Amino acid sequence: MEQAVGLLYANTGKDRFQGTDNLTDEVARKQLIEEINSEIPSPEDNDNLVKRFVEAQSYAMKLLSCGGCGFRNMETTIDGTYKLCKLIHLPIFMELTKIEVEKFVAIKNQPAVQVYIDDKGKMDFVEPWRAYSVYIHNDGYDSLKYYHLHPEMIQEDDDGDKATYLCPTCVSALSYRTGKEPQKPPL
Repeated sequence: MEQAVGLLYANTGKDRFQGTDNLTDEVARKQLIEEINSEIPSPEDNDNLVKRFVEAQSYAMKLLSCGGCGFRNMETTIDGTYKLCKLIHLPIFMELTKIEVEKFVAIKNQPAVQVYIDDKGKMDFVEPWRAYSVYIHNDGYDSLKYYHLHPEMIQEDDDGDKATYLCPTCVSALSYRTGKEPQKPPL
């Protein structure tokens, strides 16, 4: 135990333990040992920590992905939760502007390009427009809407409407809870 106390003292700095300037002093040594022992969690505390961890990291939890920024995170009860947002409720600035749509359509009309797909020289064709995170939505009135969203993360909600999960950062940026001036999320 004395070796552990000495190593802890040497590695954390003497100012960490107020009033223990001289570890050769028996009172200071006892005070330091008492402080260390007081910080050791009890068996009940350990059990509670393990229980909280297991509940938060359940094997049944979902791996959620943000349709705005693409961030993936396990669904937990501890950190912020992802919010399922309908496309019709997203702010207008989540749609591409007319100029952005024109640029995207021009790229979409480009032919596929051949690229290397491994280190052995194997090649395959790739459509350049697929590198962009744009979701194209037919709103049912024969008009297309283009969204700044990852298309692979769009799904139907319980009402049959198109929706996507947004992470707490994107939700905050889109001012769902804050009421602040809308900002584009960090895409």
